[in-house]
Amino acid sequence: MSTVSDLDTWRLFFKIVSRGSIAKVSEEIGVEASSISRRINKLEKDLGVELFQRKGKQLVLTSAGSVAYSRMRRIVFDAASLFKDLQVARDNDRDLITIACPIGLSEIIMPIAISKYLEFNPDVSVSMRSLSYVELMTSDAITSYDVMLSITPLNIPTRDSKLIAGISFMLAATPQYLNGLKYPIRSPRDLSEHPIFSFFSRNRERNMVLRKGSDYFPLHFHAHMRLNDPGGIKQVVMRSKGIGAYCPVYYYLDELANGTVCEVLPEWKFPVQQIYISRKDRDRVAVNRFVHWLIEYFEHCPGLVPPSYEGLWVGDFVDGAPV
Repeated sequence: MSTVSDLDTWRLFFKIVSRGSIAKVSEEIGVEASSISRRINKLEKDLGVELFQRKGKQLVLTSAGSVAYSRMRRIVFDAASLFKDLQVARDNDRDLITIACPIGLSEIIMPIAISKYLEFNPDVSVSMRSLSYVELMTSDAITSYDVMLSITPLNIPTRDSKLIAGISFMLAATPQYLNGLKYPIRSPRDLSEHPIFSFFSRNRERNMVLRKGSDYFPLHFHAHMRLNDPGGIKQVVMRSKGIGAYCPVYYYLDELANGTVCEVLPEWKFPVQQIYISRKDRDRVAVNRFVHWLIEYFEHCPGLVPPSYEGLWVGDFVDGAPV
C-alpha cells in the first residue's frame, strides 16, 4: 500500500503528534507548513479517515489517528532499523584493506597506486597509515595491518615478506643554486662546503655512501638539517637553499623532466633501498589480489627499480662500507 510505504509522511505525522502543530514542525525541519499540510491531507484522503482534529491552536489525534499512531510507530521503527542494517551490510560487503607504509612512499607512490587499483575494484576500500621505519617494526604495527611495506623483511610466523622493488636516491639541487656557485661541485669532497639537507631515519645515515664504478665515497658530512620526511627536504631544495642528500628519485620526476631540479654528481650513485611487502592473512582473497597487483605495479613504477636489479643495495653495506 502506498500510504504505508510513504515513510517520510508518517515521520511527519509523528512529529506533528509530538509538537502539537504543523507550524512548529515546519520551523524545526525547515519545510513550509503548506507543504506539510498537503502531505498530511493526502495521507488522510488515501486512508479515508481524519487523523487530526483542531482544538484551539493545537492538533490532537482523532480515534482513528490514535490507532494509526500506535500501529504505525512499530512499522516505521522497524523500517528505520532495516535501513540501518542494510547500510551496515553494504559496508561489510566492501573489503577493507589496512596498510602501513613508510613515510615517503605513503606520500607519493602509494596514493596513486591505490587510486588506480580502486578504479577497477570498486568493492574494495583502503585505509593507509604513514609510519616511520622504527614504528613499522613495532609489535602493534605488525599485528594491526593487513599489508605492510618495510625496508627489511618481516621474518615472523604471522607474516610472509617479499622483495618487490628498490628506491633510487640522488643528490638534488636547483639550477639556480648550482649556477650561483663560485666553484663547481666536481667530487663528493666538495659537498662539505655546501648546506646539506639530509633524509634521516633508523640507521639511514650509516649507509650514506656514494659509488662510481668500483669507487666508494662515504659521506661523513654534518647535515645542516636532518628530516625523516623526504617531502620536507624537497621544500628547501626547491627554494635553492642547498643540496638535498639521499633524495628519492620518485619525488623529483616532474622537476627532473622540466629542468627545475638537477642531479648533483650524477655519475656518483647511492645504493638502492630495498622495499618488502608482507601480508598478515594469507587466506583473504581481497588482500591477496591487492598484493599481487601492487607487486606488478611496483616493478614498472618510475623512480623505483625492480627486484631483479643487479646493482648495489643498501643491504650490501655496513657502516658505509661494502660487505
